[in-house]
Amino acid sequence: MDNVSMVRNVLLGGWVTARANTIAVGQNLLKGTLLSEIKSAAAALAGEDNTGDGTVDSIAIGPKVKKGNYRLVCTGDGFNVISPEGSSCGHATVDTAFVSDEISLTIAAGTVAFVAGDAFTITVSGTGKHRMVSKAATDGSGTAEQVLMVDTDATEADKAGKGWESGEFDAAHLIVAEGESAGDYRDEMRVRSMIQIETVGGNY
Repeated sequence: MDNVSMVRNVLLGGWVTARANTIAVGQNLLKGTLLSEIKSAAAALAGEDNTGDGTVDSIAIGPKVKKGNYRLVCTGDGFNVISPEGSSCGHATVDTAFVSDEISLTIAAGTVAFVAGDAFTITVSGTGKHRMVSKAATDGSGTAEQVLMVDTDATEADKAGKGWESGEFDAAHLIVAEGESAGDYRDEMRVRSMIQIETVGGNY
């Protein structure tokens, strides 16, 4: 029996919350699809008191990027890249590409060298549009943030939808990208109070 004809009782119970969403164009998604909001990054803003006059270029967001302000703080021998949650994404060396699963960039030297304390801010925002979560996402949609409540066909245009943001879900009925499994997202869903329950996965 294929997914289209299955009852797919995805939600089992628990503390349930839901929110309206917009499914981005180009997708025809089934109830139970794990969703993530598409994000975008603004240009880097240099600190007003910076000594160095270099720039931050080639900004790209990874699948696990978070909404909020990323801070790049010079430590003297490079920059500490700090997430909106305050954790370090790693150490960026000037004139060398920095890559992480949250944000990637290149800090370019200018005519005046950077000194400790120089800083940049990169603001990451949500677009309000969602797509099926994927570990290979290049638009920030790599963290499971909702579970689609109803089948939604956005093949031709963005389409209004709804997504659960907490509750207990039948893991057998959760849908992710080909080559991935719902289990890949179990831990991050638990942090958001979206609990995967292992069942026989039948129609009931």
